[in-house]
Amino acid sequence: MIQEEKKQLRKQMKQKRNELETAYCEKADRQIMEKIITSEEYKKASMIFCYVSMEKEVDTFSILKTALRDRKGVCVPKCMEKGRMEAFQIRKMEDLQPGNFGALEPSVSCDYVSPEKIDFVLIPCLTCDREGNRLGYGGGYYDRYLKRSRFLKAVLCREDVLSEKVPSENTDCRMDVVVTEKGWMKV
Repeated sequence: MIQEEKKQLRKQMKQKRNELETAYCEKADRQIMEKIITSEEYKKASMIFCYVSMEKEVDTFSILKTALRDRKGVCVPKCMEKGRMEAFQIRKMEDLQPGNFGALEPSVSCDYVSPEKIDFVLIPCLTCDREGNRLGYGGGYYDRYLKRSRFLKAVLCREDVLSEKVPSENTDCRMDVVVTEKGWMKV
């Protein structure tokens, strides 16, 4: 059963991610950021939706700061209720406040951004494969959100936690691009 496969892979990848060397993660994250901000997709985008990293995820703070400095529209996710999230625009890093699950979220003063206004989305994962199948944390927040529009979807993943094959269901949203420290892979 796919749900059981996902559960096992989730457990395995959390452990693997926790065992990664800090120096490797920092270097890989800098390289991933460089690949994002030098891409044509980033340069063309006027509104970027980017997760706010936590724990051992690929660090997005430098991407967020760079996009704000580049005068891009920047929106981040906010969990509204179980299984549902929306995008809200931040204008400075101080617009982020502790929210659900310990993640930083946009403050109540931030404006809602409809999916149609977003050009480019940067998405977290525990692991993904080179075909754009991603494994998240199991809440389905991103899958439900991503199916609502036609923006470019890029998942950020360090090479050391890439999987050969991630189990996928009809409800899973496949990514358009996989970005690792070694490259930008269009699916």
